Formats: sequence, C-alpha cells, structure tokens
Amino acid sequence: MKLLYRGSLVSFLVMVTGVGLAVPSLPAINTNNVITVTDAPYNAVGDNVTTNTAAIQNAIDAAATGGITNGLTGGTVRIPAGVFLSGPLTMKSFVNLQIDVGATLKMLPHGSYPGGASPADFISASRLQDIEISGSGTIDGQGAEWWTAFEAGHIKRPKAIFAPSTCTNVLVQNITLRSPPNTHISLRNRCRDVTIQGVTINTTSDVLSDNTDGIDVNAINCLVQNCFISCGDDHIAIGGGSRSITVTNCTFGNGHGMSIGSGTSRGVQNLLVENSTMTIFDRASLSSGIRIKSGRDRGGLVDNLTYRNLSLTNVQNPIFISCYYPDKTLPSDPTTDTGSAITATTPIWRDIVISNVNIVAASRRNAGRIYGLPEMPITNLTLTKVTSKADLGFVMYHVRNAQFIDSPINVPAGVNTFNLYDVDLVVSNRVFSTNLVRISGWNSASITNRFAFFNARAAFTDSNVLPATKSLSLGNSVIGVSNNWTMNPTMALNFTLGTNNATIAAAGNLALAGTINVNPGGGFANGAYTIATYKKNLTWGPPLLGSVPPGHNYAFDTNTPGQVNLLVLSSGSGTPVAARFPERFRN
Repeated sequence: MKLLYRGSLVSFLVMVTGVGLAVPSLPAINTNNVITVTDAPYNAVGDNVTTNTAAIQNAIDAAATGGITNGLTGGTVRIPAGVFLSGPLTMKSFVNLQIDVGATLKMLPHGSYPGGASPADFISASRLQDIEISGSGTIDGQGAEWWTAFEAGHIKRPKAIFAPSTCTNVLVQNITLRSPPNTHISLRNRCRDVTIQGVTINTTSDVLSDNTDGIDVNAINCLVQNCFISCGDDHIAIGGGSRSITVTNCTFGNGHGMSIGSGTSRGVQNLLVENSTMTIFDRASLSSGIRIKSGRDRGGLVDNLTYRNLSLTNVQNPIFISCYYPDKTLPSDPTTDTGSAITATTPIWRDIVISNVNIVAASRRNAGRIYGLPEMPITNLTLTKVTSKADLGFVMYHVRNAQFIDSPINVPAGVNTFNLYDVDLVVSNRVFSTNLVRISGWNSASITNRFAFFNARAAFTDSNVLPATKSLSLGNSVIGVSNNWTMNPTMALNFTLGTNNATIAAAGNLALAGTINVNPGGGFANGAYTIATYKKNLTWGPPLLGSVPPGHNYAFDTNTPGQVNLLVLSSGSGTPVAARFPERFRN
C-alpha cells in the first residue's frame, strides 16, 4: 500500500509489488553417460588419505565430452561412498558432479592445498552452461585449519566451496556443505537461471568467523528452496546486480540473516522471501532476520522486495534495514547527520512489503531498526499482520510512508513502541486495537514528521516529535500527549468523524493553530464532536477550518473547559452557534 498526501487530506492507494516465484531453466545433461571416479582409468581412492585431484578432474573432463543421447550431451561424474581428498576442481559445461550417499568430497587441508598466497576456489565454474552438483553426500571444506591460519597470519583463503561465475542453467540439489574456508556457495557475475534446492548448509562451532556465508547471490532468475542453512555469517546475501530472486520454504539456524548488501551498486530488484523460519539456537548476539544493509559509498536502487509468511525466533535484529554500513557510521543521534550530496552510490530503497511475520526478538533487543538517509529516505515500507514481541520497539530514521497495518508491537509496559526521526508513520487496524502505541523521538527545526492513526490508541511520550509535525490524521483513535502540545501553525489535523470519535488528549497545556480538516466516517451526522481535550490551559490560534464534507456547516465550541468541540449541522438546518471563546483562554 502506498500513502499519498494530497494537501491536508490522506488517501490510500493499493500498490501491488508484482514479485512472483522465480522459475529458472534447469540444466539439460545427458544422463546416460555416467563415470564413476573409482573406476579405471581414474582410480580415485576414498580413504581420506589419497589426493584425488587429478582423478576427479579427469573424470569431469571426460564427462564433458560424452556422446549425444536424445539430443543431450555431457554426463555425470559419480563419487561413491568414501572420503575423497582433493585440491581445486574446475567444472565443465553439461556435467553433473554427483556425490552419493555416504560419500564426502573433502578439500585438502590448509598446508596441503595448492595455490600459495592465492588459493583457488574448491569447485570453480566460469562462463559455463548446464552444470549441476547433486547427490545426498557431503562436501567438506575443512575450514577450521584455514581459520586458525587466517586469524594468526592473515593468509588468503579460497573464497568459496562452489563458485560459478557468469554461468547459465545451474542446479545444486540435495547435498550437504560444511566448514568452508570462506563462503559455502558463491554465485558471481550475474549467473542466470540458478536453482538451489534441498541443500543442507551446517557449519557450527568449528568455523564461526566472519564471511562463512551460506549462499552469496549475484544472479538473475534464482530460486532457493527447501534448504537448511546454519552458518557463521549471512545465511543468504544478495549482491548488487541481482534480479528476480526467490527464497522459499527454507529453515535458518545460526547466522546473520536473509541479507541484501552491503554492496548494491548495480541495484537489487524483485526479491521474494516466503514460507520460511529462523530459530537462532546459539550466538544470538550476531543474528539477524530480514537484513538490508548498504552505505553512501556502495549503494544503488533496491526495490520491489516482499517478505511473507515468516517466523523469526530469538533473533537479535529481526528487521534491520540500514543505509549506514559499516555500522560504526550510524549516528546515535540522527540530528547530527545533516545529509550529503546524492551520488551514483547513494542507497535508494523503496517498495518493501513485509507481511504475515511472527517475531520474537532476543533479550534486550529491538523489534526493528530502520535507518534511511536525510538526503534519500527509505520510501514505501509496509508491514501487514506482523506480530512482534520484543523488549524494545522500532527505531526509525528518515522513512517516508511507513505503514504498520494490523501489526501489534508487544513491548513491556512503559517502553516506547517507536522512536522516530523524520518519519511518515501510519498505524492502522481493521478493528480497534487497545494495544497502546507509545511514540518518542528527536526534533529538529528542519525535519518534519507525518502521523496517521486509524482504529488505534497512541501516546506521544514526549513532545520532541510533535513541533515540526506537518500532519496528524485520526480515525477512531485517541492520541495522548504526555505534557504540553503547541500545534505547529503550518500543521494539518485531519479528523475522520462519525460514530467513533477521534480525539487528541493533552496532559498539560494545549495550543491549537494550523488547519483542521474533517472527513466523514461511519455514522457521521449532526452533533458535537470532541476533537481535543486538555488538563491545564488552552491557547487559541485560532485554527482554520479547512476541507469539510459538503452539505454541512461547522463551528468550534471551546466553552467547556478542558474540551474543544466541533459543532456540525446540515446545510438548511441553520448555522451552529459557536460559543463565545472564554476570555481566560484567549491569547
């Protein structure tokens, strides 16, 4: 949904993201040509001692030149049960590397792996088509030794266990990957038509350093489905240049999240993440759920993102969207960042939809943190039916049209639901919610906020977010202000009136100015509507009466101490008599 501000009125326009399931083309490989690496003349030995690099590579080369059957070429290289040590391997087009149940293809350990200061990826593929890695066996990167050496002497490591680059029609299915020196699977240079399914990535306490990503994606038309991923860094990281990516029916354990970035310079469009769960059972301090990160030096256009039907449990950062990366660039006080020039690397993030998500945050953590930039706010962020339970609420800087629809945020009593700076926020429920939305934030004369509440109870716990507010819209909602409120003379107050009133309640003084607009709600009729209450004194601007439903006359009534009423009569029924404004309330 997209919220439009037309003058002082608020209207809604449904916006469909258009993100659908990616359906990549699968490899076409001759299945009648099968080469087993332990057969002659290859003679590989699965004894966990013999180095089999040449034997396996020769089998791959031979399979690639297999004869044509039913119009298909290439073949399958079969690794049977056993533990087969190997150095770096190079895939060929039209080859399926099949690792059978009970088989482990294991990287040579650090110290025996060739390449010196520039070791190659374990299984590489460059500018190929129709390649596959399959089977129910395991690929083991023996990463613990690499990490010990890396941390001690900063050696270079192979970047990935499997690293296709600029390849088309890629399939990885049913295998288990564990303990990489670096990343498990790395799709590079915009691979096309990639399917990763039924894969288990399970790298736990033996390799828990940075960059042990599960799957890095730089691809177009990529489907990741039915996978289990537990690793030491991003579960899935999507890089700039990626288009049409679907992640579905996956289970995530330890890791840093379903991520976009940090480099997004060529943009990311059309991402769908659905029907997946994330339960952090260890190292929750480093975990994230929905994670989008970039910085002023590495950004691009990221849009049309859909996350739906997800469960996030014991996650440190359930929803984390930040234009300040590395994290040390994030200001704790957003008023200190006055903006930068817009460049080709400015992050541009828009049209993000999160729906049907259940969040249980880790202890002492926020339900969400969302940080746009003053020069380029995040636009069109919609949360629908997102239920959050956390010790802290949402923190948001520089966001336009953030909508929370039927999305309760359950935090302990007295904790703010939102801490905001430069945000357009809509909180809307299909039926009235008694869940109190508490709002605080930062104020700056150059920054404005807009708020809309429908079927909601809200309270501004301090007045920091109010002085520069440009509009406040209420429908069947009561908004409390914890102390005094002085209405900005340029502000618009938009009331939807009817059977259910809309009221602002100030605990201290109330100063009304600006423009008050009236929209008819259910049961709108002649009568008096209480649009504001106050506990101490009222100062009268007076406010202007702006747009109103046709066919009615209106007047303000301030005769009752502690109340501001709007009197309504149909045209032809006479003109409401506005009570004389009491002298003690005059300016």
